[in-house]
Amino acid sequence: LGYDIHYFELPHRHDKPQDVKRLKVFLSGQYEGLSAKLEHVTGHEFDLTRFEETISKVNRMRGAISDLKGMLGGAGSPLDSCVRRNDGRGSRRIDRRNAMGGIEMLNVEFAPLSYYGDLDECIDVIEDVRDTVKSRQTRSVGYPDQDIRLVWVTPPADPQLMNYIEGLGGMIVGSEYLINQTTPQILENGDPFDSLAESHLSGSLMGSMGYRTQLVIDQIEKSNAEGVIISGVFGSSHCPYETTPIVDAVRKKGIPVLAIDVVAPGKIMMQSQIFNRME
Repeated sequence: LGYDIHYFELPHRHDKPQDVKRLKVFLSGQYEGLSAKLEHVTGHEFDLTRFEETISKVNRMRGAISDLKGMLGGAGSPLDSCVRRNDGRGSRRIDRRNAMGGIEMLNVEFAPLSYYGDLDECIDVIEDVRDTVKSRQTRSVGYPDQDIRLVWVTPPADPQLMNYIEGLGGMIVGSEYLINQTTPQILENGDPFDSLAESHLSGSLMGSMGYRTQLVIDQIEKSNAEGVIISGVFGSSHCPYETTPIVDAVRKKGIPVLAIDVVAPGKIMMQSQIFNRME
């Protein structure tokens, strides 16, 4: 058809620290080649100052999202203002309010993938959400009766499942949504292509199965989670290979795990077995 094609190659998944160093060099070269191609096509040279300004904005957004996750799962969580209730089965902790629902946080965490089309406006929205959640916690405003702290692994094909688990008393305080590359701060000084490569290699699926398993364990430990839900995606090759190692590692920590395969939204009859297992 006469279209010019540029190939941007991704390296294989790394297993060892020395792999990361070697693959960083390869991936940095891929970014440099892409930059040269864009310069040729657009007629504009790479602008390092503009690049650094943009990365600074991206890091600002990532910092706000990190603050939010820390509020929900860490020291700023509703655990700071909890009560205890004896319901005949012994005394157990009951959190008064969850300041932010799971689907709300899911939308926030996916913002750095595309910035929803407008980086500046997206930063304003995310920072406003952060400030709102902080205000909710100060005033003990939020969703009641969510006393089971959960880490959710892999974004569910049907997000309504998050509402369902919250209705059963679950509170999502940590996550591993296959987008860890949107989490670390990007190095603002130094070679720009090395910075992009290093950020890229932090992705959930750029490392070995052990690497991603450790990402899940880190979320459990940071958020003091009491359970884990893994929502597999039909047709995604990583799910059948990684679910079992993650389940085994989490159970060794003494944490209950529920692993489910999720069909498309709206398939109520097909989702019924998931509802039963959640209950």
